[in-house]
Amino acid sequence: DLGAGGIRVGRGDAITDNVQYISVSDNVLEDGGHVWQYGCGVLSQRASHVSIQHNEISFFRYSGISTGWTWGYSPTVVHDIVIERNYLHDLGLGYLSDMGCVYTLGHQPNSRVSNNLC
Repeated sequence: DLGAGGIRVGRGDAITDNVQYISVSDNVLEDGGHVWQYGCGVLSQRASHVSIQHNEISFFRYSGISTGWTWGYSPTVVHDIVIERNYLHDLGLGYLSDMGCVYTLGHQPNSRVSNNLC
């Protein structure tokens, strides 16, 4: 029973430009967004070399995994993000729109999203 999201990597401001080489793996995250409905299972902002793998994320009112949160195609600190082999289910639950199992925002060079089950 989470009031917002489950795991957060970095922040949406320039204070965290050096967040890198983070692994988020083998977690079970469920039942979130009870206070802040836009909380997601894993949120990664302004970080690089992030691996999000082998997690089960369910029953959140917004996206399962969300990365980036930069706009445009100018140089970015967000790159080399790997999102793979996650099991994402029972998301959104009719509360919010503009969401997805995996939601990426902004240019994220050398990143990949693969083999996730949604």
